[in-house]
Amino acid sequence: MRIEDITPETLDQVAVEWEENRITNLVRDSVVKLGSELRSARREASHAEVRAKIRAMRLYHQHDVPKKEIAELLGLETREVNRWLK
Repeated sequence: MRIEDITPETLDQVAVEWEENRITNLVRDSVVKLGSELRSARREASHAEVRAKIRAMRLYHQHDVPKKEIAELLGLETREVNRWLK
């Protein structure tokens, strides 16, 4: 683009395009941040589930705690604890 081609209309158009790109980038950035939070939350949930499974196994096998009681302690369905202990 030459200096002679610059007009108030082209400057307005460029300003509109920049604003649209800025808004799009803000939305994208917020989605990327949300994705990072989601991955982190999933990782934490996975770690908590593994710890719960290990403790359930210890309670069941080493201390003879019934599956139903383990489920109640963890706030889970008994069938989920049953799956863990198979």
